[in-house]
Amino acid sequence: MKKIAMISLALAPALLFGIGTVSAATPNDDGQRMSVRGNQISDYGSDWSDGKKDVSKGQRMIDKSIGKAADAEKKLVRARDAMAKAEEQRRQAESDRVKGEQLIAAGTEKMYQAEAKYSALRAGPSAVTGSPGN
Repeated sequence: MKKIAMISLALAPALLFGIGTVSAATPNDDGQRMSVRGNQISDYGSDWSDGKKDVSKGQRMIDKSIGKAADAEKKLVRARDAMAKAEEQRRQAESDRVKGEQLIAAGTEKMYQAEAKYSALRAGPSAVTGSPGN
């Protein structure tokens, strides 16, 4: 019960003042109606302009992102090419290492054979025959 009384007391001044302004809030003449209508149209125009700005900003973002994506794709192609080149260099280096090991093995074998032939030659008869004073 107390709540209803408090609400009634709180609303009473608003109702009393509102009665006098009801006629003022309702546009009576053409100028007031046009002014209200103009404000509404202005609000719609502002909303449309804001939307247009957002559309333009979004389009610029899309255009910029398309360019960035194209640049990134070019970088990926270059990176893939560089990676393929590096892989080929690595394979070539491995092949050269194997060939080098084979050359070392073959060269070492030739050196052992040459030493063996030389040792056999030294162990054999002297190359000088006869006496020095003859």
